[in-house]
Amino acid sequence: MIPRRTCMTRALALAGLAGLGTRAALAQTPKATQAAVHYQEQPKDGKKCATCNFFIPPSGTASAGTCKIVQGSINPNGWCDFYSPRPA
Repeated sequence: MIPRRTCMTRALALAGLAGLGTRAALAQTPKATQAAVHYQEQPKDGKKCATCNFFIPPSGTASAGTCKIVQGSINPNGWCDFYSPRPA
């Protein structure tokens, strides 16, 4: 018979490993294609990527940024279906 403490320690260790696998899988989730989210190079109804929560601004002299959830170069004046305004 396995002591209760040993059993609980093993169960917690396995649960922790399962959680790490889930986090790793989420980190490797592919980004959506621009076509799938209807990305366009111009704003829509005053909404644009530059004011979106998912937008990553360009660095250095680059004119285009990137997105946390959409593939490719993203125009700060663009827009897609996943637009989500930044919190105030």
